[in-house]
Amino acid sequence: MLIRLVYLIFMLAVSVLALSFARSAGYTALEISIFQLIGPVQLSVAGPVQSITGASGALQSVAELREENQRLRTEVERLSMENARLLYLEGEVEQLQARVGLREARPDYQWIGAKIVAFDSGDLVQSIVLDRGSMHGLEVGMTVMTPRGLVGQIIRVSSTVSKALMITDVGSSTNGIVLNSRARGIVVGSRTGRLIMKFVPQGHEIRPGDRVVTSGLGGVFPEGIIIGRVIGVRQRDIDMFQEATIEPAVEFDRLESVLVVTNHLPIRLD
Repeated sequence: MLIRLVYLIFMLAVSVLALSFARSAGYTALEISIFQLIGPVQLSVAGPVQSITGASGALQSVAELREENQRLRTEVERLSMENARLLYLEGEVEQLQARVGLREARPDYQWIGAKIVAFDSGDLVQSIVLDRGSMHGLEVGMTVMTPRGLVGQIIRVSSTVSKALMITDVGSSTNGIVLNSRARGIVVGSRTGRLIMKFVPQGHEIRPGDRVVTSGLGGVFPEGIIIGRVIGVRQRDIDMFQEATIEPAVEFDRLESVLVVTNHLPIRLD
């Protein structure tokens, strides 16, 4: 590096000397000899200088690319967050529209909304914990549902939270009716997550695709709430009753919020 610097200084000195001999009529033999002498020196010095300039430009380009890449990454993250927020708001709008539709279809219902804060989906119990309690007007026995259908029943209440037993629990049961044939039976939960409609008398036609709703018998649930859809029938001539397997109308694994019907309580016989 020091040698190249000496060459550069020498080149400049010789150039100044050569220019001092310049004449208006042209170059002398001495000037031509001087230029021939400094020509290789210029090339040897100019080459590394050009290389350094090119490397500097390349480094600047890499830095600019890295800066642009980081800017694009930041923009992608921002757009992803915005998209997630819009999807959440879209889900909220759909829920509100469904509630409006339910209000129009069942003006006799009075309810309050509640968020699910915990699931208890073990082998023995299928229940949910809600962020509403007695201070919000909830009582044991109230019906829990969504615009899609029946969820379960409140079984425990504190001042700020409550617990509801889902209809998929093996200890849950409700009176149901098949809309097409008006066949009646008892709908109970099962460990498979599906429902079983038992004690349906022989002779009542049940077919896959039929919808089952609450019948209102026994006064546990209001009548007409959708329970689910028949997906299979078990029937033998030697049996007194037939059974139907039902797919719940509510997607319990995607449940986030519910409606608690406040103007209906189970009939007490005592």
